[in-house]
Amino acid sequence: MKHPNVLYRECLDGHLTSTGFVVNKEHNKVLMAFHNIYQSYSWTGGHNDGDADSKHVAEKEVLEETGLSSVKRISNLISLDDLPVQEHVKNEQLVKEHRHYNLTYLFEADENDKLSIKEDENSALKWIDFDEIELWVSEEIMISVYEKIIKRIRMGAYEHIE
Repeated sequence: MKHPNVLYRECLDGHLTSTGFVVNKEHNKVLMAFHNIYQSYSWTGGHNDGDADSKHVAEKEVLEETGLSSVKRISNLISLDDLPVQEHVKNEQLVKEHRHYNLTYLFEADENDKLSIKEDENSALKWIDFDEIELWVSEEIMISVYEKIIKRIRMGAYEHIE
């Protein structure tokens, strides 16, 4: 059944997703997960599935997908993106091409904290130097999104929160 509300993935044309861009304390590396579907290193995040609190969704997804015990959100919204999602298979079901209306929040974590993959979603976790994003990310459209966020971080061009 097609859902009319973008908070639900059943809104088939496009729906809300929330992600966490997790940086180390020096703000020169990002924690990325090797995404099983896209076969590329990627930020952590997921579908809002009815939850209007995107900050909560982003933090929950970061913790679930990295195994980190805690992270500190250090910004309000750092990026808002309309992202194309190609047709793919998930859980043996065909998922048609659609859009993700994505909200990204900046988080900070200790680079030395223990990490743990979420086997049904990712197969590796890696702290990636900002200058090496292109070496690890194979999705062209995402490289430009990550570079935009990194530029904002380097310039301090985001709303800092305590």
